[in-house]
Amino acid sequence: MNILVADGDSAHAGMLSECLRGLGHDAFEAASFDDACDMAAQIHPDLAFVSWELPGGPGFSLLGLLKAAVPGILCVAMAGQNERERELLARKHGVIAYICKPVEEKIICAIIGCVQRRKAL
Repeated sequence: MNILVADGDSAHAGMLSECLRGLGHDAFEAASFDDACDMAAQIHPDLAFVSWELPGGPGFSLLGLLKAAVPGILCVAMAGQNERERELLARKHGVIAYICKPVEEKIICAIIGCVQRRKAL
């Protein structure tokens, strides 16, 4: 799968991308809102991990743009803390998961497994 990692925290984005590549996927990092939009247009990702706060614009706005630009894309929202209000807003934007950073490998594996099963249907 092509997976977009949109996160202004380069250390976290690198860790997540490395994990995804270790699972056999192509991971592409975008450090800002605009970079994520440009990258999505180039790679047509199957899945996107989107940080709630991105340089250049809010992650929840990016979710809507990604869904419009890449039909069938699945999105995961990431935040530094677990806040119910943010999670509800993320779910309104159609995310398949809302997770807290730093993301644990077992969570990444569970999400990838769900996405693969969903795409197989």
